[in-house]
Amino acid sequence: MKSTPRKSIDILYKLDIARINNHLPRQFKTLATLLKEDRPSVLTKDGTKFIFDREELHTVASVLPEEFYTQLKLPFLFVRRTDLGKSIFHLNGGKLENFIARKLINLIEGPINQYKIFNADLPHYFYWADIRAFRKKFKTLFTIGFSASARTF
Repeated sequence: MKSTPRKSIDILYKLDIARINNHLPRQFKTLATLLKEDRPSVLTKDGTKFIFDREELHTVASVLPEEFYTQLKLPFLFVRRTDLGKSIFHLNGGKLENFIARKLINLIEGPINQYKIFNADLPHYFYWADIRAFRKKFKTLFTIGFSASARTF
């Protein structure tokens, strides 16, 4: 089978995306687990530690009912997807992560309850202004990855 220039470019592109995403977490941990650790952290794909600031974890805990501490997985992973358009990020995770990320940057107001979290029909997409707001408030709760399509992750 003969390799075409397009296939070669696609392979190089995928390898390049994998290389620039080496800083992403290899694992995610629950808020409950992180709060118990002396130095809360997760391992990244390149083997380094992604270290959380304890105060930021307590900020998350202050807006989340304790019953959800064992379900919320951190860090938040925002993926810059070029196939979606300029400055659009997809949040990897479930409804709980999406809801709490929005709550932390004041996109959702009011008290949190199970019905509100799991019945909210919220998009998993965030815009650059949302990411900027998140970056301004938090330094260690999230990371940003890069992708050309949904298939990369």
